Amino acid sequence: MPERIDLLVSDVQSHSKSITELTSRMAAYEKLIAVREVEDKYTQQRLARIERIGWAILFAFLSVFIAASANFVVNGGLVVVKAAAK
Repeated sequence: MPERIDLLVSDVQSHSKSITELTSRMAAYEKLIAVREVEDKYTQQRLARIERIGWAILFAFLSVFIAASANFVVNGGLVVVKAAAK
């Protein structure tokens, strides 16, 4: 009977070590998840800023293109000069 009790004590201690290890791993994973969530939030903010800058650059380019086109039309556009007939 004492052998069975010793075996049970050994099993309980082994399970306790396993539970402690699993608990510490879970804590590490929870920390990793929290860090990744913060990194994802920061990355999303940076991407939003980059997108706004991209739209501003596109708008500026299109504005310059429209202004140049309007200037071209106002100044007479393409002028085709016919060669004087001899």
